[in-house]
Amino acid sequence: MGKFVKQLSDTQQLWSLGWKLEFRTGNTEYVVTSFGRHMEVTETFVFPADSNGKIISWTELPGSFRGDLDHKKAIRDLELNYLGDGYETT
Repeated sequence: MGKFVKQLSDTQQLWSLGWKLEFRTGNTEYVVTSFGRHMEVTETFVFPADSNGKIISWTELPGSFRGDLDHKKAIRDLELNYLGDGYETT
């Protein structure tokens, strides 16, 4: 599973994936997970980031989901989406 790097704020964490993630406008090995509540809906988001935790694209990545506030679930789901079921995420 991705490696937690640091807490960026009360709602944001920086993660190192250990593999190159390719997205629509580039690639990176880092993502920021962020959660919040909007109109009674809880959401956890995943965004591509640089090694300092600066979000480099506001396009939500697979792994973003509604219904809970869970950084680890978002990282697991991101890895399953990109790497498949055969990838060990424990």
